[in-house]
Amino acid sequence: MMRFVTFLMLVSFVFVFAVYQVNAQKFSIEGEDFDAKKGESWQIMKVPAKVMSNPDSTPRAPELIASDGKGIAEFTIVAAASRGAFLGHPNNPSTAVSGDWVKYTFDIPKAGDWYIWARVIAPTIGDNSFFVGIDVPDAKAVAEDNNDMNIWDFHESAEIPDDGLGTALNTRFTTKWVWFRLCSRTGNPFPGTEIVQYGPKPTPYKFATTGGHTIHLVWRERSYCDVIFLTMDASDNPNKNQSVVPDIIAVETRNKLTTTWGQLKQRF
Repeated sequence: MMRFVTFLMLVSFVFVFAVYQVNAQKFSIEGEDFDAKKGESWQIMKVPAKVMSNPDSTPRAPELIASDGKGIAEFTIVAAASRGAFLGHPNNPSTAVSGDWVKYTFDIPKAGDWYIWARVIAPTIGDNSFFVGIDVPDAKAVAEDNNDMNIWDFHESAEIPDDGLGTALNTRFTTKWVWFRLCSRTGNPFPGTEIVQYGPKPTPYKFATTGGHTIHLVWRERSYCDVIFLTMDASDNPNKNQSVVPDIIAVETRNKLTTTWGQLKQRF
């Protein structure tokens, strides 16, 4: 009997180790699970939530055009989000300050090439970007496109290919959630421009070390963020198959880890 119990424990250990190894190659972070913030521009919004837009920006999501087809609706309601909450700002753009940020601190389990995505609502061409900085100190997390920060655009370019969704990204402004790969407007410091990121060979972000890393999202204009997804599999495309994003988050922000490798070992 003891041998049988020991065998079951060993099998369970191998299974858990295998699952952990698979999940270690990809993980997601909830938009509202930031570790630090500056200012009040980024706020946690809970569904159902009013999603605003700039009424002067066109093209825009069809949902933001008044029912008579002539006027413009400034908002619509988002009924669903991962875990019922997302990151954004509920009021007019004038109440948000360009340069406010949120910071995510997380562990990279394996050094190498990682593909970074965000689940975003970008309702108009004037509400479709934020600044992003990876592994930058707080003081350098600023609202500038410079040697430390990039503009992360969401369907900005008119030359983006179809990406398997039936229409070019730049024509698909919507108040529904869409996944976007990390990109940059200038190719510096992150070399993957928007056109490259939706081509056949998207550019990964190279994490040279395991352990602690950070992502700053810096407010630029009204866009909304639900989830950040990191994967080592270049073929993962959550727009085509959202099941590639782990339903159970394998790695959350470092201060909120629920299960670590050390805890898994202690169980056995």
